[in-house]
Amino acid sequence: AYTNVGITSYDKNAQTFMVEYTPAQFSAEAAMNDMARYLGALYRQSCSTIISLTYLEKEYVWDNTGSLKGSNWMDGTTSLVSTIVANITSYNPAKGIEITVSDGVNEETLTLKFEVTSPI
Repeated sequence: AYTNVGITSYDKNAQTFMVEYTPAQFSAEAAMNDMARYLGALYRQSCSTIISLTYLEKEYVWDNTGSLKGSNWMDGTTSLVSTIVANITSYNPAKGIEITVSDGVNEETLTLKFEVTSPI
């Protein structure tokens, strides 16, 4: 079982998955692991019909033989999570990370956002 480091929320109307961290909670590893678990859940939930995710014009499909703990969305030998992490320097908090989710018939844009909040 995995416990998210940050506080997660999902805005169904905006199709946005948000993770909020305090400065003490935040690390690149925590954000990567929280994101990977969410992306993995898109496939692993029993009612899922998602067959592919597209990020930066590359399509990723689930690798049933994959051994990653969170997400096994792969484009050949490259994981979606590693591609996102490699591009994180261009992360725009206002825009987030946009991923197209497809079930083979319908597509929806999903946005991932990460925010470090100030303690009260």
